[in-house]
Amino acid sequence: MTRLNLLTLIYALVLAGFMLAVTAQALPALAASAGPKNGEEPKAPAALVGSSLEATGEFVTLGDIFTNAGRYADRNVARTPQPGETLVMEAVWLWRLARGYGVDWRPTSTLDTVTVTRPSRTVSTDELRDLVRAELFKRTGEDDLIAIDLDDEEARLALNRDAVGEPRVKTFALDQKSGRFTAVIQGPASDAQRQVTIAGRAVPQIEVSVPVDRIASGHILRDSDLETVRLPAARVSRTALVHAADMVGQEATRTLSAGQPIANASLRPPELVRRDARVTITLETENMRLTAIGRAMQSGAEGEVVRVQNLQSRITIDAVVTGENRVRAELPARLAANGDM
Repeated sequence: MTRLNLLTLIYALVLAGFMLAVTAQALPALAASAGPKNGEEPKAPAALVGSSLEATGEFVTLGDIFTNAGRYADRNVARTPQPGETLVMEAVWLWRLARGYGVDWRPTSTLDTVTVTRPSRTVSTDELRDLVRAELFKRTGEDDLIAIDLDDEEARLALNRDAVGEPRVKTFALDQKSGRFTAVIQGPASDAQRQVTIAGRAVPQIEVSVPVDRIASGHILRDSDLETVRLPAARVSRTALVHAADMVGQEATRTLSAGQPIANASLRPPELVRRDARVTITLETENMRLTAIGRAMQSGAEGEVVRVQNLQSRITIDAVVTGENRVRAELPARLAANGDM
């Protein structure tokens, strides 16, 4: 080995030894710098606070989602859903969020999700309908015999749970001819940004007595056969009977349908005398009262004139129906004087 080569080898060994020494001294320092500072405990892995979250504010923070979220725990990371609605944070979105803020978390499956809900106070469909009815009364003076038919019978208005006050009608447009309306219902002053637009039709109603069940022809109506319901006025014919008092005691001339208005022509006074039935004939004058048994030649209701035959004399006369199987004769005076009844 030449002298030059020997010097080169010695120089290389000396240099290598120096670097090894520097490295050995630096390792403790590097390890110290990588560990917790100022007596801090090692940082624990993060986890989801839970699979569901009820948010009351306008935003969701990093700390609402993860435990051990670190120095960005108070950072707003998502806007909360509207009252009554739901926001689902998917696993991939959560993983990206954690990586972006240096949170030590990763999903184990796609089932690692967080469902965010916003507590609310719901204004129901019936409450919305009542607001429209009240507004209609203020504008038209119509009473409560108005049905409010909404295009969307599932319409709701979700308010913040802590909203103070009641909703109100913000705008209202009405077509007087058709009854069509459009209304914007707004939350109270404390939650005025919440509103819903509803549309529909105001339908005039009428109270009418209708059969509870199907009624056969020939049946004489009783109070128990009828009930009072509200129907759209357009469905009730001008010839229909409305009040039970005009129907009770009347006889059906045809089959009557349950729940349907009864036309005037469908009822008549009940036939108290049936054709071929035996009847009691009464004749009264100022001085006497005679009775006889006869046979009805016609059927008739109270007050109607029917032909009857005296079974004893075989004379046929006109008589007025006065009751069930009872008639009153009105004979010429000469016949009554001769006793020809």
